[in-house]
Amino acid sequence: MNFTYVENVTEANFLAVKADGVSGGVFNIACGDRLSINELARLLAEIVGADPKLEPRYAAPRPGDVLHSQADVLKARELLGYEAKVDTREGFERTVEWYKLKLG
Repeated sequence: MNFTYVENVTEANFLAVKADGVSGGVFNIACGDRLSINELARLLAEIVGADPKLEPRYAAPRPGDVLHSQADVLKARELLGYEAKVDTREGFERTVEWYKLKLG
């Protein structure tokens, strides 16, 4: 899976406004790295300080589940000059911190 932090999307939108000849174009905006769901679970567990001995529970895939996904940001890089400013880990760290502040 591929993720991105909202600040990256905002930056890409600002770049698109300033770029010539991209009106109506469709762009993938992401960090460009690829994480498995297992890696994501480990990353989030680490960020929130969960017990490292916790093990995920697996179930059979559901119809329509996407098994592999990675956004190709090449078009955004070439036409907009886009580069993710907030990497995946930092984006999740900021998100977790936001939830801690909002939910106590």
